[in-house]
Amino acid sequence: MNRILLIDDDEDYSSVVKMRLEKEGFEVTWSSGCEKAIEVLDKDFAYDLVILDVEMPQKNGLATLAHLRHHFKAPKFPNGFTIPVMVATGLQSARLEDIFASQNVSGYIKKPFESHALVDQIRKIVEAKAERT
Repeated sequence: MNRILLIDDDEDYSSVVKMRLEKEGFEVTWSSGCEKAIEVLDKDFAYDLVILDVEMPQKNGLATLAHLRHHFKAPKFPNGFTIPVMVATGLQSARLEDIFASQNVSGYIKKPFESHALVDQIRKIVEAKAERT
């Protein structure tokens, strides 16, 4: 079973996404933001994917991604932050997509999205991760 960490401040949205993904056989843990995500990952780093919202009130998605990468580095994590990250956002711009690419984001989906499109993209990312390991 593939494990996903969903980082999003919107609890209602997150519960719907979590439910849909669990119906597809994924194990999903929800975190409301950066600090909670770090607590989760400090206890258990064995996730196959992080789905990250961009627009969050305290620390936006890009700042959260930078913080995660900084927090999970050597010596405790010799390979650094190796969990693939997929961004889910309502923001839409070519510049934002360029930023995601420069941050080595594995996938990007625009909200609102169809659940099958989300699942398809997740499966591609998880399969690519499995091939690399």
